[in-house]
Amino acid sequence: MRVLFFLSLICLVLFVAGSAALALRSCGVALPFEIGRWSACPVAPDHASLKHLSRLRSEREEMLTRIAVLENDIGKIQCEARAPEARQASRIPTPLPTPGIDRDAFERGDLDAMTGCWQLMTEFETETVRTGETTTYNRWHLCFEPDGGGSEILTATNGTTCEGEVSGSFSAAGLFEMERPGNLRCSDGSYIFKTQASCDLDGQGRAICDLYQPQTGGRDRVEMRRERGSP
Repeated sequence: MRVLFFLSLICLVLFVAGSAALALRSCGVALPFEIGRWSACPVAPDHASLKHLSRLRSEREEMLTRIAVLENDIGKIQCEARAPEARQASRIPTPLPTPGIDRDAFERGDLDAMTGCWQLMTEFETETVRTGETTTYNRWHLCFEPDGGGSEILTATNGTTCEGEVSGSFSAAGLFEMERPGNLRCSDGSYIFKTQASCDLDGQGRAICDLYQPQTGGRDRVEMRRERGSP
């Protein structure tokens, strides 16, 4: 009887040990009869997701701060409504007509057609080769004598002036050509490279000039308009 009892006890121990081995899982215990699982394993944190979430929160805070700044700036803007200024037509002087060019004299190559003072209607910039600094010139004044000799003055928006001689003559093709003897010296110590111009009349009798700067290869097309009061 004792032998049978010990054998039964050993079988019971083995049965319990086997059941425990089946029930236990790595980092947890599975309860019998599908009751559930008790997990004891620590879950490794998802560092990439946490970092991305932190970045999104930081960006959100920056956007909220930026919105607050912009709203504050908008609140400082004051708009004033101004009534348009009344214009009295009776006080606006009627502009005097600009003298034109004698087409017959121009086509004959008569320098009298170009005698007097002119404005080249253009605005251009020059760039200092050494420093890259630019200067804007918005006035170009020329005057010609009956023999074709003349002078020119260029005025910049900063007050710089460039003055020098210029000559004009008619070419065999019937164009009025202007040329400087050299570079044009300016009051700030700089100079403008030598420039050539060929002018012809368009269908409306306006003098249209093609400018060319041999030193740089620059080209432009402008209108040469006679100044009021000039013959």
